[in-house]
Amino acid sequence: MTFQRTGAHGEASVAVGGDAHGPIMTNPVFSSSAVPLAVALKNTHKVFSDVGVAQFTGRDWLVAYVDAFLQERACGFLWVEAEAGLGKTALAAWLVRERGYVSHFARHAQGGSARVGLRNVAAQLITRYGLSAQFAPGGMLPDWVSEPEGFDALLTQAAEQARAANGPLVLVMDGADEAEAPDGGMPWGLPSLLPEGAFVVGTYRTGSRPAYSESPSRVVRIDRADTRNQADVRQYLDRAVRADPVAGRLAATGVSADEVIPLLVERSGGVWVYLRYVLAALGTGQQPVDELSSLPADLSGYYARQLTRWQEAPGWARTGRDILATLVAAREPLPYSSLCRLSGVDDREAVRQWCDLVIRPFLTADDGPWGRRYELYHATARSFFGGVLYEVQDDRLKVLAAELAESVARAHRRMAERHVTEFGGLGDDNGGASLALLAADPALASVDGGYALRHLGHHMVQADWSTGLSRLLAAESPPGGRQAQNIWFSAHEYAGSPDTFLDDVELARRDAVRRTDEALERRIPAMALAEELRYRLMAASVASHTDSVGPELLGQLVERGVWTAVRGLAHARRLSHPGDRFRALLALQPHLIGGLRLSACEEALEAVRVCDYVSSSSLNGHHYFSPALVIPHLPEDRRAAVADEAAAAALECSGGGLRGQLLATTAVHAPAGMRQRIALRALDEMRSDEDYWCTADNISALVSLLPLLPGQVRDDALAEAKDALLRGDFVPKRTGAWEALLPLLSPEEQKAALAAAVADTRPPEYVRARARDCAVLLPVLPAEQGEALLAETLARARSAAEPGERAGALSMLLPLLSPEIRTATVTDILASRSRLNQHVLARLAPYVTPSQLKEALNDALFTPSNARVIHLAALVDRLPAHERASWAAETLEVAKVVGTPTALATGQTALLPTLPAAQRPAGARQALELLRSAASDPHTLRQRLLPHLSDDDRRRAAAEWFSEPGRLLYAHQSVLAQVVAYLPRNLVVEAVRQWLAEDEWVRVHDLSVLGPRLPDDVHEEVLAALADADGRSSVPTLFISLIPYLPGRLIGDALAAGRALEDAALRAPALSSLVPRVPAEQRMTVAQEAYEAALACSWQPWLPEAVPPMRAGFPDGMAERVPEALTVIRAVSDVWERAEAYCVLLSVLPEQERAAVPAEALDCLARVDWDMRPEKLLRLVSYVDRESLDTAVGLAPDDADLATALLARALDEHGCSPREFVALVRRLVSRTSQHRALTLITDNLSRLVPVAGEEVREELTRAVDDVLTWWP
Repeated sequence: MTFQRTGAHGEASVAVGGDAHGPIMTNPVFSSSAVPLAVALKNTHKVFSDVGVAQFTGRDWLVAYVDAFLQERACGFLWVEAEAGLGKTALAAWLVRERGYVSHFARHAQGGSARVGLRNVAAQLITRYGLSAQFAPGGMLPDWVSEPEGFDALLTQAAEQARAANGPLVLVMDGADEAEAPDGGMPWGLPSLLPEGAFVVGTYRTGSRPAYSESPSRVVRIDRADTRNQADVRQYLDRAVRADPVAGRLAATGVSADEVIPLLVERSGGVWVYLRYVLAALGTGQQPVDELSSLPADLSGYYARQLTRWQEAPGWARTGRDILATLVAAREPLPYSSLCRLSGVDDREAVRQWCDLVIRPFLTADDGPWGRRYELYHATARSFFGGVLYEVQDDRLKVLAAELAESVARAHRRMAERHVTEFGGLGDDNGGASLALLAADPALASVDGGYALRHLGHHMVQADWSTGLSRLLAAESPPGGRQAQNIWFSAHEYAGSPDTFLDDVELARRDAVRRTDEALERRIPAMALAEELRYRLMAASVASHTDSVGPELLGQLVERGVWTAVRGLAHARRLSHPGDRFRALLALQPHLIGGLRLSACEEALEAVRVCDYVSSSSLNGHHYFSPALVIPHLPEDRRAAVADEAAAAALECSGGGLRGQLLATTAVHAPAGMRQRIALRALDEMRSDEDYWCTADNISALVSLLPLLPGQVRDDALAEAKDALLRGDFVPKRTGAWEALLPLLSPEEQKAALAAAVADTRPPEYVRARARDCAVLLPVLPAEQGEALLAETLARARSAAEPGERAGALSMLLPLLSPEIRTATVTDILASRSRLNQHVLARLAPYVTPSQLKEALNDALFTPSNARVIHLAALVDRLPAHERASWAAETLEVAKVVGTPTALATGQTALLPTLPAAQRPAGARQALELLRSAASDPHTLRQRLLPHLSDDDRRRAAAEWFSEPGRLLYAHQSVLAQVVAYLPRNLVVEAVRQWLAEDEWVRVHDLSVLGPRLPDDVHEEVLAALADADGRSSVPTLFISLIPYLPGRLIGDALAAGRALEDAALRAPALSSLVPRVPAEQRMTVAQEAYEAALACSWQPWLPEAVPPMRAGFPDGMAERVPEALTVIRAVSDVWERAEAYCVLLSVLPEQERAAVPAEALDCLARVDWDMRPEKLLRLVSYVDRESLDTAVGLAPDDADLATALLARALDEHGCSPREFVALVRRLVSRTSQHRALTLITDNLSRLVPVAGEEVREELTRAVDDVLTWWP
């Protein structure tokens, strides 16, 4: 079990563990969508039942082939080839059941799909070899693992695990002839080159041999006339015909088994499925015993004879033909009612007669919740009755095949149209409404057990109705509205099946891929590429949408009856982050029963084991992520083991406080006999930290332990906590802590402690944080004081300018309000429900009706957001000039629907470049006014707005934004650079002096933008401060950033100060920066000193960082020194530090030395945590050769800036072909989140035009608008 080892606190912080050299990503997105492992896994029980694996007979010789191949080879493919019906699937099923091999069968639902096949196998490998942490965090399987490249990486890891366990890794893949082969490769996208220890035992029909593999490959053939096959058939028949019901039929006619066996062997020709049909017909009496000798000589003949008999039966043209065609077209077993509806046959009794009597030997049947369900048993029957006949010479059969194929095509179209019609149709080219009935009532999609939700898209594709599928996926209600919803998605979400919506999206995307590839082959604009990207955007957006309903809200939706528990569980399983999934599964426990409850517990344990942090704090609460929280929901016999696991995980964390807090959580939930021992250890761990009662979280943990501690230990701990409280070491952050500590204080002490707590609450301008603080305090304050604080906080919350801030603060106060005020406050919150987030809705839920909660949720999820306006605004500059004005106007209209200051300011700013010059100043001032109240990302908005402001407005903006010196120290440098000239000189001076006075590591480490505005005396003050700086001082970084602006008379002093820096890591960049400033005769000496300091750095990446500016001091350049530097870098053991050094050094390497370095740097980055790679990769891109582009993409596929840089490098510099460019685009958008996919497409619109045509701009602009409308 792996747990990270620290904790964090703050308004929106998480706990991370281990050593970190770069930014921490707390919510990794591995793909545009992911499914739980349990969903990805296919159940083999039905396959075993259908093929009768329990009656498996013979085949010892084939099994011997398998065993020999596994022993003789290090890896490879063993293919079992045979004509249809010779028992390939039965052999595969037996190997899986008896040997426990990993498997996939093409006869699974959608089993021929490469995505479905790899997903199924991947889920089995991850589960079997414990690879969840790397490939399915929290039990969620990302899409990229079910793509050939990702699956290859997974298979390699699984093979290593298998080798370590001294056993082979065997994949049994049945039905390769029915599988997709992406890009003409191996079936299902299997890797051509298998890792050592990995084997594929696959089956395929003769004539459909898989592509050539790079790994060893052998084919073993089953021939119907082979004496070994004939012997197996005899062995099977010897048992089958001597058992009832066949034995009874034979006895009734006076025919012995010994007479029948040779006859059946001869007539079947060794085809096993033929025997199955004949034996089934014998058992039901449909096959007379005395006609066995006249059976056709092959399977096709048998099918043809049966079909001829059916055609002669009464009702064939009226019912039988359509029933058979529907069974061929169906994607899953169908009950009578669905067969009637989908075949268009109203006579239910006729359907029953055909299924239970006439064609029964060719069907499998199972009894489920919707009654008996039927499907064709064998792929050969589906092929023949579907008109797909192989190597047929008989002209009569060819005519029959054409008739059957036409009948099945009609069935696909009929099935699709039936559902579409019931849903309200797909509109028309004149803009008629699509799916109007379904939009009004999403429950309509539940007809036929939800069959349409799972398979409507497939039937549309089979009916060659791709335009219908596009319209299905684009249908919205209301049509063309700025607040429209995607109807087909809403129906899936209502049914709790968004995964099948994504299957339809994938079908449409694959069709677009096919058309794109055809266009590229013909060297014409690949206009379908826009559709591909639209469907990628849709898939990414669905994943982001799921995360909009988190654990607390999910629990409330089920508690209030808005969602069923089953729907809630399906949603919880799809949450992208394991921490959210863990808490959601626990929140649902009270509403689950039986096996679902236990299954949810196991999934919660799986999620928490791979969660990348163990605690989190934010305005929305404090949470621990520990297996201990699952204990109350587990069976008694599991609880002690999980408590031990939780305690062991807690002890792996760094920091006694965090260890103690997690142990306290474990103690509270552990079995009674374990609690005191764990509680005492928790107390010891917290006390191991210095000033252990100075943190509110330790105090809260102590309060939870009080009932579990021995009396004296409890009293001593409380006394310590009391003393810490009176000293002001901490302020309790939870009401329970106050309730435990206040009784220990005298009245005067209580008054003083509470007064200090009130004074410690957040300032009034932070309305949500202040509301949270007050919500903790109000229950323990004296009535009069509490009423005053509540009234003041409530008034502040109601006056907040940003609706989201107002709703968030008010919702935190709801439990503390009187009924009358609470009712009014709920009304106030609901009035701004379009701005409600999941946390506000969760707090609001107990005080509204289920219908109100449902309506508020719908509004919150589907009303336009700030993000939509920001993305639409970003498109304006990428469009042709003649389209910008209309798009900017539309962006502003959407902003008005959103209504927040942030949205309005963004929309107004986007409109400015399109306005006549005379109107821009007024428009810019309007945007500036809106910007004052914007709650999110003001730096970006300011940066976009500044170029449009007049000098007077820019001066006023600068004075407002940077009214205090301290604000300059936290400023966005690109904004500060545009306004620094308008700032008073004394303000700039005071900012630098504040830095010097506080001397702490502030957010901005580079104040070079202020350099030109600083007078000489301030530079002198910086030099003076530098002389007194110690090793923890931030002054050296300030000094280095200001060196380019030092007055000439101070250069000598600066040089002396730089030489005096003891830390070589600071001395090297300081002296390097001074090289261009010192007199020419000194430059080489100073450069040499900088170089020697760089070599002496304990942290080697400072070496190349100091190299570029020092080059000016070496007349001969760096030619002689760079090899030495490169040697030093290659000796650095830390791969992240070495990669950092390579990235900087590349800029000064001679051409002949440069070629090998990018590959070395990429190799380093491959061994660095994936979330730390993009920054370094961005610096490498301009040096990456064409062959290394794929490697770079694979190292950080989910970074939009990197993706844009790679596309630019590929197209603009390497001049890659359109096909290569499209392949790169596909890779980059296949594994990303909605935000990054939108950014990537927006930033690269112009690069897509040469490949996809000018229309791609309009199509993708519409796609961006659509996905942001449907999933805002």
